[in-house]
Amino acid sequence: MQISDFRHERIRSLPAMIHDKGYKHIEIEDNQEPLVAIEDYGIAGSCFYARKDGLNAPYYKPFATAEEKIYLRKTLAEKLQNANHELTDLGVELFVLDGWRDLRVQVSLWQFFIAKAQKELDTDDENLCREFAKKFCSEPKAIKYKSGYICPLHVSGGAVDLILRLKDTKESLFMGGIFDDASKVSASEYYENKRTFTDTDLSAKMNRRLLHYVMKRQGFMSHSYEWWHFDYGNQLWALASSYFEGKDVKAFYGYIEK
Repeated sequence: MQISDFRHERIRSLPAMIHDKGYKHIEIEDNQEPLVAIEDYGIAGSCFYARKDGLNAPYYKPFATAEEKIYLRKTLAEKLQNANHELTDLGVELFVLDGWRDLRVQVSLWQFFIAKAQKELDTDDENLCREFAKKFCSEPKAIKYKSGYICPLHVSGGAVDLILRLKDTKESLFMGGIFDDASKVSASEYYENKRTFTDTDLSAKMNRRLLHYVMKRQGFMSHSYEWWHFDYGNQLWALASSYFEGKDVKAFYGYIEK
């Protein structure tokens, strides 16, 4: 099947009820694969959290410890190369917004989403705010390799945030929502579950499907709450793989420093 045909296939992401149970029980047997710069693999990207032009809503400023170069585990970079090859005939390519994160960036993001939860939910209840924040950011706590502990997804180098853009004009394809928007429209299956569609809704639906399936064909798993986020080799990937394959799967990417 041609990759363009997948625009007619429904997105299937991990059910929210499974995602919300968490992945801290997933055992990690890290294979120590190195981080690589995606630019060395011909993959386009620009770190969203390092932008200095103020055009990175909802933050509007760079994170002090965010690096401009984007890094991923070597296998992920190779898989993105393969995905780009599949997109060539459509005149489309991947554009990466974030990959591996320094733990300090993860802490800053977590604090941002906790504050957002307090405002939107109008509460200081710690558990309620944590549950809200966990939908959009891995909690930066207890970095360990074995079961019972969480390694934040991006800190493992096994998570990537990305969009699609036209190769010739570099114009982003319309995805029906913006990166890091903590709202229901960011859910991967948001447009799959709508009853009525405008033309722009339909465009977003088709483009999300294209991104979803070009990544899925490379072994990535999509995120329930973020259409732009894909995992490979980390704990959430293992959780999703176990769900779809019906057997236990271990993670092989844990905490890593550059």
